[in-house]
Amino acid sequence: MKKRKHLLFLLLGFSILFFSQCDPDKPILPGTGGGVSDLPPPTDTFYVDQELKSYYFFPQGSWWVYKMLDTNVLIYDTALVTAGGSRLMYDRFFPFAWEAVGLVIEHSHYPSPPGFVSPHLSVSIGNSDASLDRISMTSQGKLFPNLRYFFSVPIDSTSMANKTPGLIKTTLIDTNAFHFNNNTINNVVHLRFGSPDFEDEIWMAKNIGLLKYFNAEDQTTWELINYHIN
Repeated sequence: MKKRKHLLFLLLGFSILFFSQCDPDKPILPGTGGGVSDLPPPTDTFYVDQELKSYYFFPQGSWWVYKMLDTNVLIYDTALVTAGGSRLMYDRFFPFAWEAVGLVIEHSHYPSPPGFVSPHLSVSIGNSDASLDRISMTSQGKLFPNLRYFFSVPIDSTSMANKTPGLIKTTLIDTNAFHFNNNTINNVVHLRFGSPDFEDEIWMAKNIGLLKYFNAEDQTTWELINYHIN
């Protein structure tokens, strides 16, 4: 009886240890263990497409200043990259590794709720299904609270023609030119995201980022007036 009770305790302890290490949301890197045994080396590695990175992956310290339109009062929103980086991810569900890219951008006009990092806009770029790279923006405040997977390009694509809306909620309006400080910027990606009665709208340019945006949360439109990329 004592032996049986001892065995039950051992099995219980092993089960707790095993399942505590099996968080499906936590990436497991080769050689770190993942329950019973280590994962084998990945069969391939997918890196985020440089074309997609060029729209919103900028060095720390880069900044943009936007002016609110349709108002007689001068209101500005300054965006600053406060953190950023990339790393390779690898878990038990896919045989390949993939690159994940992330940024933290502070917007002066859109502070987050109390108790959160303020202000805060998270931008993430990653391979969601080993065939597409997608950009997401999420916020704890009132700027783009749920702009998920709104823009995508095929992995390893270098052609502007391959860009597509990210999900069914996204519509690619056009890729027309945009006039900024007496200059013409071509191939600007103009997207609309969300339900018909609650849609964010953004204009993005390669190597610049957001040129203009309509934030459905507070029904305001902002346009870029100055920027600096580190």
